[in-house]
Amino acid sequence: MSEPARTSDEARPVINLSAARRVCVVTGSRAEYGLTRWLMRELSTTPDVVLQVLVTGTHLDPTYGATISEIENDGLSIAERVPIDMGTGAPIDTVNAVGLGTRDIGAALIRLKPDIVVVFGDRFEMLSAAQAAMFLNLPVAHIGGGDTAHGTHDNYVRHAITKMAQLHFTTHEDARRRVVQLGEDPRTVFNTGALANDVVLGTPMLDAATTTTLTGIRFDSPVVLVAHHPISIDRTATAREISALLEFIRDILAEGLEVVITGTNADAGNDVIRSAYEPLLAEHRHSVHFVENLGRNLYINVLRHSMMLVGNSSSGLYEAPLVGTPTMDVGTRQLGRAAGTSVFRVSANASEMRSTADHVLAGHVTFENYPYGHGAAAPRIAASLRATNLDDLHDKSFHDIAFGRGTGL
Repeated sequence: MSEPARTSDEARPVINLSAARRVCVVTGSRAEYGLTRWLMRELSTTPDVVLQVLVTGTHLDPTYGATISEIENDGLSIAERVPIDMGTGAPIDTVNAVGLGTRDIGAALIRLKPDIVVVFGDRFEMLSAAQAAMFLNLPVAHIGGGDTAHGTHDNYVRHAITKMAQLHFTTHEDARRRVVQLGEDPRTVFNTGALANDVVLGTPMLDAATTTTLTGIRFDSPVVLVAHHPISIDRTATAREISALLEFIRDILAEGLEVVITGTNADAGNDVIRSAYEPLLAEHRHSVHFVENLGRNLYINVLRHSMMLVGNSSSGLYEAPLVGTPTMDVGTRQLGRAAGTSVFRVSANASEMRSTADHVLAGHVTFENYPYGHGAAAPRIAASLRATNLDDLHDKSFHDIAFGRGTGL
């Protein structure tokens, strides 16, 4: 599938800057930007909207690939760059990052004077942005509320942002109901589906040969793509999971499979994973490929040509089913999130992982019950951000549910 045609500069709508709505979208990591870029592109061509892109987090950190270059290459104008010292992955580094991020993002928002601030998901950079906007009396729109996860701070952060936000866009109906259950007015909560649909529909699909030319990754043998992130509240669990994952990887390497590993995120405990990979990479230089950041388009195509995605990345639930790649979801990080039939959940046990891989290799996979919609989430969200009466959002109250007499959901 080719990328949808975009409005040319000459055909862009004429914006009345004095009346235009300033929408500030915060982006802090490659994973989240891969989704929100489609919303940003939609907003950039929406009449009477001025898009303000605020870049922070790992985008500005060379350790994680300095992925701000992706934003620049997409032609999006960056309104503010807010560096945050991400530290080395210790819990106190996250504490400091949230505090400093709140201060410095707040200063940037004062300069930008947006009418509404858009944050995505459950990362600590988004918590900083939501806190700053709240105390500056700026309405917050939150994408991805109502999901659940285990073993990380994601639940705490996501639900906290929900309570600081006035406008909500969820990825599936159960998530919408949970946001209302948290006390949000149903009139402000919209199930738009996942932006992952927009990503896959808008990504140029490359054949295996072209993908090899661009990445150096060969698909002559079956390729397993690995994307694993830390369990931020438990370094011991992170170590246990990565140990089992490495045992599994060595096992399949002995069978002639190729492995591609992508870099981990900046959550507490990422140092445990990164250091664990080093001996593996030294031992198997020709059959294990480590890529810090493939970029969204290449990631989708490598995912598409891989026999399986292994790890605990949310892309295994969102994008992988859409490109026809089974997912082995390892450990607890994504437990509680909705998933289709192509997602196989396994514990941190190498033998269980190997038997699941054999099951997948034998072709025992179906792609049914995908819960995250069918596309066009970005236009729906952009239309709501443009049309919502922001004056109605300032006086936020708690929406009570009358238990036992109907929920009104």
